[in-house]
Amino acid sequence: VGNFHADAVEISDGNGGAVKHTPERITQLFDEELERILRELPADTPQSVRDTFREARQQSERMIVRGEFTPF
Repeated sequence: VGNFHADAVEISDGNGGAVKHTPERITQLFDEELERILRELPADTPQSVRDTFREARQQSERMIVRGEFTPF
């Protein structure tokens, strides 16, 4: 994760402590969000739509970790 993003956006844990922007943390955030999105889709959502969300998650994470995109 590029220093610019890590220095510009602060993440806090439940106790107000700073959370580092490591690649592992970014992966965890993307996994959690994808899980939430897939869980909230209607039961009859086609597999192709679910696969599109998975691919978008992979591409987004790659762009952030490589420093190609800063999401703020």
